[in-house]
Amino acid sequence: MFSMIFDIPHTATYYIDIPKEMTFRLFRLKKKRLNKVIVHTRHCIQELETLTGIPREKIRFIPFGTSVDEVVLPKPSGQPSELLAVGRLVPKKGFHILIEACRILRGRGRLVRCLIVGEGPELPLLQDRVKQGQMEEMIILLGGKRYDEYLSLLIPNRILVQPSIVAEDGDHDGVPSVILDAMARGLMVIGTRIGGIPEAIRDGENGFLIPPEDAEALADCIERLIRSPHVVHHIASTARS
Repeated sequence: MFSMIFDIPHTATYYIDIPKEMTFRLFRLKKKRLNKVIVHTRHCIQELETLTGIPREKIRFIPFGTSVDEVVLPKPSGQPSELLAVGRLVPKKGFHILIEACRILRGRGRLVRCLIVGEGPELPLLQDRVKQGQMEEMIILLGGKRYDEYLSLLIPNRILVQPSIVAEDGDHDGVPSVILDAMARGLMVIGTRIGGIPEAIRDGENGFLIPPEDAEALADCIERLIRSPHVVHHIASTARS
């Protein structure tokens, strides 16, 4: 507001999950006085250029990061025993796809345990899906956690699953910070080809990417990893490095 009224140049930061309609109108209004716009994924650069007309030379890419040096990894042992998913319980996170993948795995005789951490408006829907599928012993909805509690759940015998989708209103993920935190702590990570996630995960090299909204593909990927602990340990080590 001050920039537009008093003609003061300034810098802005664009996050991919800010409500789009409001954001793009605002950027179009003030783009002439913007010195720079900071973004955290390359996907955001394309969005801003296409939808606001802000030229690329005004956009600066500064990726998210996480701490690695302070993390001491335990030695890997055995096959992955649990799945872990972390995030706000909102449609774009795709946690209902993960629940369906667990149901498919149970049908194949694979009884995996899955922990879902977070709170939000999708909680009643997810609880209903778990109850209707009679999967209360397989899928545990842990609710919200403090940051230290969340970090304590990132242990290498778990597979982090980020089943993100594009929600009906167009909302989608950039690079969820939990992906980077998990990689730093030696977890195998499975994500979808949505938003900025492929910028963090190189398929088959430091994690695995699957199509969004494909519970069968997710179940296949989880099953392959459970059968191949040596692959899990190798890729998780690459991800950390």
